[in-house]
Amino acid sequence: MKPFLVALIVVGAVSHRASAQAVAPAGVVNRPVAADTTPRFTSDDSFLIRSLTGALGFMGGAAAGLGLAVAMGPYDCSGCDDRVPVEAAAGIVLGGVLGASFGASAPKLRGKCSFGARLLRSTAGSVVGGAVGAVISLNAGSGDGVVVGLPLGAVLGASAALSHC
Repeated sequence: MKPFLVALIVVGAVSHRASAQAVAPAGVVNRPVAADTTPRFTSDDSFLIRSLTGALGFMGGAAAGLGLAVAMGPYDCSGCDDRVPVEAAAGIVLGGVLGASFGASAPKLRGKCSFGARLLRSTAGSVVGGAVGAVISLNAGSGDGVVVGLPLGAVLGASAALSHC
């Protein structure tokens, strides 16, 4: 009787394992489908997002440029009469333009370009856009328009340069 029980256990274990490993037909197999959750951005969405991050980058870069210009040393501004020293203005402009290019190139969005390619494109666009914005503002009226034209041109130029990324 003992050999009969051992044989029954062996046959039951082997046959159970064999049926569990059987291949099911392809039409019956339940395979879970994972939804593609990758965000899809249109070119308008990308431009808007990059313009917003570029504006934030411009403000941060301008603040950093001004802080660096102030930290570089004392200035003789005895005859300035509420004028911004040249060093501070240069720090704001250069820091803002570079900050706009970093801010605009930070979001990957469509992922067609690497970060380095996005940074080069947005830096070129920011420099050209800032220069065009400043020139248009100077020609449109008084020199105070540069306060609006340069940042706007830098941010929009950086965003527009990334239209294919």
